[in-house]
Amino acid sequence: MATGTVSQTPAQTWETPKAVKAIKSLKTSGSFWFGSVFTKSLRQARTPILAWGIGMGFLTYVVYAALKSVLGTPATANAAQQLAESFRFFGDPVAVGTPGGYFTWKYGPFIPLMVGIWAVLAGANMTRGEEERGSLDLLLAEPISRTRALVEKIGAFAVALLIIGFFIAIGALLGAASIKTPVSVGDALLAGLNISLVTFFFGMLALFISQFTRTGGSAAGWAGGLMALSFVVDGIGRAINNAEWLRRLSPLYYYDLSKPLIPGYGTNAGAMIVLLALGVILAVVSVPLFAQRDLGGIALAWLFPQEVNKPRLSVSQSLASANRDFSTQSVGLRALAAQGASAFWWIVGLTAYTLLLAGITKTMITQMSSFFSSPLLAKLFNGSNLATNNGFLNSLVFSLLPVGMVFFAVVMAFGWASDLDNKRVETTLSAPLPRWRMLLERFGVVVLFSVLAAFFVWLGVVVAAVMTGLSIDVGGVAAASFGVLPLELIAAGLVYALAGRLSAYTTLGIVGGLVLISFFMSFLKELLKLPDWAENLSIFQQYGAPLTNGINWGATIVMLVITVAFVVIGAWQFSRSDVK
Repeated sequence: MATGTVSQTPAQTWETPKAVKAIKSLKTSGSFWFGSVFTKSLRQARTPILAWGIGMGFLTYVVYAALKSVLGTPATANAAQQLAESFRFFGDPVAVGTPGGYFTWKYGPFIPLMVGIWAVLAGANMTRGEEERGSLDLLLAEPISRTRALVEKIGAFAVALLIIGFFIAIGALLGAASIKTPVSVGDALLAGLNISLVTFFFGMLALFISQFTRTGGSAAGWAGGLMALSFVVDGIGRAINNAEWLRRLSPLYYYDLSKPLIPGYGTNAGAMIVLLALGVILAVVSVPLFAQRDLGGIALAWLFPQEVNKPRLSVSQSLASANRDFSTQSVGLRALAAQGASAFWWIVGLTAYTLLLAGITKTMITQMSSFFSSPLLAKLFNGSNLATNNGFLNSLVFSLLPVGMVFFAVVMAFGWASDLDNKRVETTLSAPLPRWRMLLERFGVVVLFSVLAAFFVWLGVVVAAVMTGLSIDVGGVAAASFGVLPLELIAAGLVYALAGRLSAYTTLGIVGGLVLISFFMSFLKELLKLPDWAENLSIFQQYGAPLTNGINWGATIVMLVITVAFVVIGAWQFSRSDVK
C-alpha cells in the first residue's frame, strides 16, 4: 500500500504551459488564501458559503417575518397547536402557537436537509474530487503529509458550515425582530450551531463512505440516501405509536432535541455533543483510511479479494476489456453507470417518504375530520379541499415532495458540472463524437432518472393506498407525480446552461438558491408586497395541485420550452468553448 504521493495520473495531464504557469504563480504570489490547505479550501468554499448561508438566512427571515399573518390571533394559535399534534411526522408539536414553535415544527427539519445537500457533495469530494481531476498529486508533492492535508480540509469544511449557521442565526434574529418576537442572540446562534453540527455529521459520513468508493458521486449518493432515510426514520418514530425507539437511530433525533428558537424550551447540550462526537469520530476514522490507501484506490482493499487479486492488464487488454463493457458503449450509458448508485439511493429515499405519508393518510383523515372547516388548515396547505381523500393526499404528500424531487434532478445534473470542473470529459472528446451529442446524452440520463423518480413516487402512493384501503384517483396521482417533471427539467437545464461558465459549486449554489426562493415565493410576495405576477414566476406555483385540479398544460409547455432553451445554451457554450 502506498502511503506517500503515489499517482496513477500521467504527468502530461498537468504538465501543460497553462498548468505550470498557474503553479508558479501560486508559489510566488504569497497570497494568504494559498498559504495553507486550510485557507485554500476555505477560499474554494466561498461561493457555497455565500449562496447557502445568505440564501438560507434570507429565507429564514422571510418565513419568520410572515408568521405574524399565519398566527394572527390567540384562537388561530390555539388551532395551530391542535393541528400540529396530528402532523407529528414533520416535527415535534412544541409551542406551535408561537412563531418560534411554528417555525421549528414546520421548517426545522427542512433547513438542515437543504444545507445537507451541499455538505454531502462537499464531503464526498473532499479527497475524491481532487483525485479524479489529478490535482491531489500536486498538493501531496509539497512537503505536507496526507494526514495534515485532510485535517486542514476538514477544518475548512467545519468553518464553512459554522459561517452558514451564523447567517441562518442572523436571519432568525432579523425575522423575529420584524414581528416583535423575543429571540436572544445566544438562542439564535445556538439554532445555527445545531444546524451546522448535524450537517457536519452528514458531510463526514460522505467523506467516510468516499474512502470505499472510486468516485465522489457514488459516495454522495450513498450519503444522500442515508440522509433522506434518517429523515423518514425520525418521522416514523414520531408519528407511529411505540416506534419512538426508532428515532434514536437517526442523527436528526439528536438535532430535534434542541429547540433554542422556542422561548423556555432551550438547548440540549448533551444532544449537541453527541452530534459533534459522531461527526468527529467519522472524521478521525477517515483520516488514517485516506493516509493508507492508494490514490484512486479504495481503503482496506485487502478486505475485497476482487481488488487484491485483480489481474494487471496491458494497455491492449484494458482497451479490449473496455470495448466489451456495456457501460462504455456510449456517453449516456457511461453516465448511467456512474450515477446509478447515487440515483438509486435518492429514489429509495423519495419512495420511502411517499410510502410513509400515503400510508398514514387514511388514519389522519379520520383523526382530523373535525378540523376540515378550519380556515387555518386551508391556509397552512395552500387552500386545498382537505375534506376529500385526494385533497388531503395532495396536501400531505405533494406539499414538500416536489422540492425534494427538483433537488434530486439538480444533484444529478451537478454530475455534468463536476465533470467539466474535474476535466473528466477530455478523453471522451478525443473520440469522433460531436460535443452537442455528448451533452444531450448526459442530459438524457437526467431525464431518465427524473422519470424513474416520478414513477416510483406514483407507485409508492398507489401501493400505500391499496394496503390501507384508501380510495384515490390513480390518474390524478399520476398527474401529481409526473407533473413534477417540468420543474425538475427546468432546474437541471439551468445547471447545464451555467456549467459552461461557472464552477460546479457556484452553479449548485445559484440554482439551489433559485429553487428555494421559488418554493418560498408565497412568503416573499406577502412580506415584500409583491404584485401577483411575481408569484407566478415560481415553478412551484405553476405546478399547482395536479392531483385535484389536473396538470396546468400551458405552464408545463412553457417550462419545457425554457428547458430546451437552457440545454441549447449549454450545448452552444460547450461546443464553442475550451474545456474548463
